[in-house]
Amino acid sequence: MGGKRSKKPAAPEPDALRRSHEGAAATRAFGAGVAFAGGVVLALVIGAALRHPLPFVAAVAAFFMGVGTVTGILARGRLAACRALLDHERWEPAIVELKRLHGRGGVGDEATYLVALAYDRQGARTLALESYKAYLKRFKRGVWSVEARVRAAELEAAPQVTTRPVEVAVNCPFCKAEVADDAAVVACDGCGTAHHAGCYEEQGGCAVYGCRSTTARARVRG
Repeated sequence: MGGKRSKKPAAPEPDALRRSHEGAAATRAFGAGVAFAGGVVLALVIGAALRHPLPFVAAVAAFFMGVGTVTGILARGRLAACRALLDHERWEPAIVELKRLHGRGGVGDEATYLVALAYDRQGARTLALESYKAYLKRFKRGVWSVEARVRAAELEAAPQVTTRPVEVAVNCPFCKAEVADDAAVVACDGCGTAHHAGCYEEQGGCAVYGCRSTTARARVRG
């Protein structure tokens, strides 16, 4: 029989985790926007007084710099919210939001890497490997390229049933509880992620976001 399973204490709701980080970013963005708007107005007033085109050019430059700065601050706030979601194992909303940030200048590098890391933390070997490779293809010299390259090599070298380093506990992605050594365990046929057998049956398939497999095989943890 499988070991007794108990869920971890409930994590804060995703909206609550987002609110503090995105709210703080919005406050900073508002302050930056006001500062740049003041610069634009001042440049326009000076330009009108002097009847010289240079202050008008400065006003246009300040406007676009302000838009870029405010956009960057807001994106950083969303990225910080995603990190909080990952820390509390709120995988699905974190991955959804991170994928929306892929194309954002300044945060696309980290957002793409964090998607791979999120799959890796769940033990979703196949999805993690694919995501690390996608990161390396897009960011050959990215900030996390070394880490991604090393981890991708480790996942490729590991047996199919090994989803994480031995010293790292494997948690069921459905109930979030650790998969005990004596528990009835199944591995998803789609991504190889270990689940409690009962959890896989209750979910009706894999609980990892992005994997739609509904079949699994029993396995013995080594």
